[in-house]
Amino acid sequence: QGKLPQALEYYKKTLEISEPLVSETGTVESRRDLSISYERLGDIYKAQGNLPQAMEYYKKKLEIDEQLVSETGTVQSRRDLSVSYNKIGDIYKSQGNLPQALEYYKKSLEIREPLVSETGTVEDRRNLSVSYNNIGDIYKAQGNSPQALKYYKKSLEIREQLVFESGMVEDHRNLSISYGKIGDIYEAQGNLSQALDYYQKYLEISEQLVSETGTVEDRRNLSVSYNRIGDIYKAQYNLPQALEYYKKSLEIAEQLVSETGTVEDRRNLSVSYNRIGDILKAQGNLPQALEYYKKLLDISEQLVSETGTVQSRRDLSVSYGRIGDIYKAQGNLPHAMEYYKKSLEIREPLVFETGMVEDRRNLSISYNSIGDIYEEQGNLPQALEYYKKSLEIFEQLVSDTGTAESYDDLAVSYTRMAAMTTDDEQQRYLRLAYDIYCRLADACPDVQRYAKNRDIIKRYLRD
Repeated sequence: QGKLPQALEYYKKTLEISEPLVSETGTVESRRDLSISYERLGDIYKAQGNLPQAMEYYKKKLEIDEQLVSETGTVQSRRDLSVSYNKIGDIYKSQGNLPQALEYYKKSLEIREPLVSETGTVEDRRNLSVSYNNIGDIYKAQGNSPQALKYYKKSLEIREQLVFESGMVEDHRNLSISYGKIGDIYEAQGNLSQALDYYQKYLEISEQLVSETGTVEDRRNLSVSYNRIGDIYKAQYNLPQALEYYKKSLEIAEQLVSETGTVEDRRNLSVSYNRIGDILKAQGNLPQALEYYKKLLDISEQLVSETGTVQSRRDLSVSYGRIGDIYKAQGNLPHAMEYYKKSLEIREPLVFETGMVEDRRNLSISYNSIGDIYEEQGNLPQALEYYKKSLEIFEQLVSDTGTAESYDDLAVSYTRMAAMTTDDEQQRYLRLAYDIYCRLADACPDVQRYAKNRDIIKRYLRD
């Protein structure tokens, strides 16, 4: 309901009862109740963006759960322990510590797979599907799309079976999320038709659930599904359709923020502002785009101040970059450089902190953007220096991930380098970019700009 302070107050009152009971009785039941109290407090702090405090309570829960498994070994105690590992993994993931997150998710998985073999209950199969999804999320964040897809499909298989068996709202909701995650992979691979197919399945279930339940969670998922479909239309250069879906998402996101005010809902609202700003910029409406980007910036600055999480800092760097783009398009190069450097000041430490594919890609974009300003100012040596920094990252990302997006980014870098060089060197970079777009156009026919870019570059190639 968005009443996190009140929930926190009640959970603390419960804790005040649970802790003395453990001291007085020490029973398995009292200790498990205390573990649950710690978990609920951790959940509230996580929802508020207070990750260190959430981690503290999850680790208190973990300590009890490990003791109870050692003493009893019951199905319930092992199930509880798997939840502890999972929640700690969530915190490490939110902090950008992917190796630690993966370690804890796999610990959870190692409990859940045997439990499903042992019990076969709906609860244990549902938990197993969550573990598969979580591990898929880490592989996706690391740029390992094939492994991510493998785990997402394992989760999907369980969830489709659970919907067939139970038809419960929770299982329908989980199934919609699986469709969305698989759609994300296909989109990253440049397979827009497949992505759209899965996103529409995601949307269909989300709309049905909102009609049936009207809960915050289901409306949130519906908002996300509208955004995802908007992303596909944007990639297909159908800007009016993209804007239509982004505005549907925005309408829900604004309502949820007014109801809940949670970190998650405010961030989702900022994402909607960002996407709408992107469309307006692409349509040439720079003043309106700047207005939306400044709304994005306002929320991003608030969330960094409140939480300081990796995601909040990443979002703030995006805000600065987007505003820089507008000033650049308006010919205000000093202002553009100011915002690009603000973005860069966040992105360099983030890469050092996380090493994530997303953060490395963002850093390379910053280098390119700053290079563009130096080029327009006639400072070609400085421009070339930044373009080379960007190119180095993009070449590594192609090696690490091999996604369509990474190849596209690399081709763009090659064209920038071609613009900075002459004669044989220029032809070499153009040929490298051309070869990439030839492969992308064949592999991803849905993305029409790959073929368009290929044809443009071909005009400048010597036979």
